[in-house]
Amino acid sequence: MNPHFGHPDRYVAPQWAGTKRIAQELGSALAGVVAELRRLNRIGANAGSRSERVDIVKQTLANRGKGLNRCC
Repeated sequence: MNPHFGHPDRYVAPQWAGTKRIAQELGSALAGVVAELRRLNRIGANAGSRSERVDIVKQTLANRGKGLNRCC
């Protein structure tokens, strides 16, 4: 059967559902990244300069085992 003669909703609905599911998954993954960035920003909020804030965040990540200079 030629899809051009069929009902358009039959072909659009599954594609829309798939697109919507992918967008929801990307949104939930992005929410986790944003939450982590906010948490790290709060950690370095009391630093006097940008370089001190970067050092504090790097040390925090290293202590968690996620940074470049992992310890322990």
